[in-house]
Amino acid sequence: MVTIEPSSSNLLVIKLTGKITHDDYQSTLVPAIKNMKTDFSEINVCAILDEDFDGYELQASFDDAKLGIEFWKSWNKIALIGAPKWLGKAAEAMSILMPGAIRGFNDLDEAKSWINKG
Repeated sequence: MVTIEPSSSNLLVIKLTGKITHDDYQSTLVPAIKNMKTDFSEINVCAILDEDFDGYELQASFDDAKLGIEFWKSWNKIALIGAPKWLGKAAEAMSILMPGAIRGFNDLDEAKSWINKG
């Protein structure tokens, strides 16, 4: 399940629990990002991976790739919070292929501080 947490400006805070589905993308994540794009050219994301986060269904993985490409130039900073250390490091390594930066963090405040540093 994808839940949108309250936040301000161009920061999208999402909480990922259980297995992420195609419906999570279509009914929650895509509309939130499209709505944010009407007001901001750059998007920052804090993705909180809950303890019971269990990955993505196959179609949701395709949705994630499609969303990443559709908003390619919009991603500024993406923070993964609570992700296993290996996933955070893998995401950081992959960030060289993206226009924005990706980092793993242990808590939301630390991630927000990184995002707000400009």
